[in-house]
Amino acid sequence: MEAEVINQLNNTLNDLEKRSEDIRVYMDYQGKKDRLEEVIGLSEDPELWNDPKRAQEIGKESKSLKASC
Repeated sequence: MEAEVINQLNNTLNDLEKRSEDIRVYMDYQGKKDRLEEVIGLSEDPELWNDPKRAQEIGKESKSLKASC
């Protein structure tokens, strides 16, 4: 009986892991994470702050990406 419960829990866990991966792929998690790293790099460039509009755009994008990662 205990082995059956453990087996059932393992199956449920495996199913949840698969669903989680499917959702990550669907939502392009890795792409957003990569873009976040790129945006962080852009925000560290002192030249960015010479263009306030661009700096604001980068700041907004960074905030949005951080919220979704």
